[in-house]
Amino acid sequence: MCTTVTRRLCAFTLVLDIQFENNSGLAAGAFTALVNGWESATEDMWSGPLGHQHFGCCTVSFDMITRTGSGRPGSHQIDVVSGPQTSFVNALGPDCTGGRWDALDTGNVAAHESGHLLGLPDEYDYNGPGGTYQNLNPQPAGQAQSIMAQTWGNVAALPSHVQTTMGGLEADCPWWCCFHWPIHWLGDAARISISIPLLVKADLPVPEEVSLVKTQPSEYSPLEALELARDGKPSSLMDAVRTLTEAGAEAHDAILVALEDKQPVVRWVGLAAGDSLGDEEVLEIGMRDDDLRLRVAAASGLARRQRRDSIAVLLEGLTSNQISFGHPPQLLADQADQALVSLAGESVAATSDSPEAKAARWRRWAQTTD
Repeated sequence: MCTTVTRRLCAFTLVLDIQFENNSGLAAGAFTALVNGWESATEDMWSGPLGHQHFGCCTVSFDMITRTGSGRPGSHQIDVVSGPQTSFVNALGPDCTGGRWDALDTGNVAAHESGHLLGLPDEYDYNGPGGTYQNLNPQPAGQAQSIMAQTWGNVAALPSHVQTTMGGLEADCPWWCCFHWPIHWLGDAARISISIPLLVKADLPVPEEVSLVKTQPSEYSPLEALELARDGKPSSLMDAVRTLTEAGAEAHDAILVALEDKQPVVRWVGLAAGDSLGDEEVLEIGMRDDDLRLRVAAASGLARRQRRDSIAVLLEGLTSNQISFGHPPQLLADQADQALVSLAGESVAATSDSPEAKAARWRRWAQTTD
């Protein structure tokens, strides 16, 4: 396995071993800095604000071992490509698997994908009104939302995530830890508002193995793949995109059918497949869609190919409060910003900018570079 757990007395350490291959075009130093940033953000997310989580009367900390290169046994294999593109892992951990992340992925996106490598499924789909995003594990107002449900705003690794991951690894917290570390454990409870569990072994159901992107040849035809995507589940969307991409030129007619579908999520599958196949005609059609989420998806693909005719749509997306299609979900404004960064080669906006200020900066950039 590439996701493992060790224990010293009453302290567990979850170890996630990942090797990243640089196909992003970044120089070696910049790529190392990117991977190090992902490592820090992921460890902070999964270890929590105290530097550890609770598992019964034990603690659990998170250690992400990152390497560069490819083919190392014992490491998850992640291909890092230029962004923005859909990021994914091929299957849920803890067994070794592969995947693709893009070089514009934020630390929260890396933490979400790492959650899959820990064995956790997505907690969202696109079955909301009008085919919109919906959070399947909403937390009370004012509390952090699940990192497996969204990648923006106030998010966290939840106690249920720790219980499920440790259960999947068949870990046990010794009963005597409830007497060995009571002062330390209660000290944590005093620092943050948490419920005090009495269990000593994870009793939450471990999710069934979910293939986010199947590694075996698809069993579906291109048109069947479009029907598969109608359930709005992230895994179905990714399987549909993969099926169309594998079919190559034979999928062209099915992609055109997808672009005319009434269901936005099916049209997104067609756009994503066209993007993967390098079909700019498909992306140009997507730029004329009535749904801004799809226009921004198409424009992002064109921006990655240095097409300046994508700018107007991306500027429109910068002030949207919608949530994009794809995996993992992100704010449409963030997707548009990343696409503009890809086109410009750098960001012209400040981190503290409001959406309106960020859009104004990008508009000035577009005018001065036209």
